[in-house]
Amino acid sequence: MSTQNEIPVAEQIDNGNTEASEKKTRTLILKTSDGQEFEVPESAAVLSVTIKHILEECELSKIPLPVVDGRTLTRVIGYLTKHTDGGVSDEEKRDFDEEFVTETR
Repeated sequence: MSTQNEIPVAEQIDNGNTEASEKKTRTLILKTSDGQEFEVPESAAVLSVTIKHILEECELSKIPLPVVDGRTLTRVIGYLTKHTDGGVSDEEKRDFDEEFVTETR
């Protein structure tokens, strides 16, 4: 279980399906408008509809995000990884969401 100060990491579950397991453990690189690059587990990244659609169109491991800066992407990645953390309860996610929205305003 993660504490509030840790950046959560998605748990990887091997259900015997090699293709699905490879997809869950694959790491994507997201490149921002200001040139920063972030490594993100695909399982977290595809929670973003934009990134999911990009991956459906072509199999890239480095995805350019020309309208997103590094500061914004850092916040988005924190949100996505929190929501793929299997050790986080629904109540903890709700609390995180409320705090996230409050900080974003």
